[in-house]
Amino acid sequence: MTRPHAAPTVVPVWTGAEVRFLRLAKRMSVQDFAEYVGVSKRMVSRWEAGGADAVPRPFNQQSLDICLQRCGPDERARFLAQVQALTGIGAAGRCLGIVQRCLQRQDMREALAARDIAAVFRILNAHGISQREVAAMTGQSQSEVSEILGGRKVVAYDVHARVAEGLGVPRGHMGLDYDEDTRALVGLAPRRPRS
Repeated sequence: MTRPHAAPTVVPVWTGAEVRFLRLAKRMSVQDFAEYVGVSKRMVSRWEAGGADAVPRPFNQQSLDICLQRCGPDERARFLAQVQALTGIGAAGRCLGIVQRCLQRQDMREALAARDIAAVFRILNAHGISQREVAAMTGQSQSEVSEILGGRKVVAYDVHARVAEGLGVPRGHMGLDYDEDTRALVGLAPRRPRS
């Protein structure tokens, strides 16, 4: 007997489709799920009705991440099966797949190395990730993403780190501190915990 694959611990961008899949995986009513997430029943209904076009705000994205992390193995397996059934990889997986393909591009690597967040966002937009999806992935508002695309410079370390984490980019690509993914990428031994 083969074991089902574990559901991802992070959904790059929650949309109404993934919200519905999580609710069904948990076998909850709309009312119960809304209480579990900490939003109104109307909000959950609106997300689900919007499907892949409905992208919850960043603080709701975080709440949904926590809900997914708290799922048991059976709930995770049901969630993953539904996500995979949605156009093969799912709406959230679509964004992650695009980011991973863009990381192979020289212009993307150069933009990351220069910490040119506007250029990074433009490349993602050109490959089909909307401003709204970029905002949800990076924990920003759509207006912030729009301002960055309009020329606002991003210099804060925490914003750079949030962009790297949200897009699934090893921090070393942006000249930030080496995380375990970057250390593995460049062949360094894992860090030893400090005593």
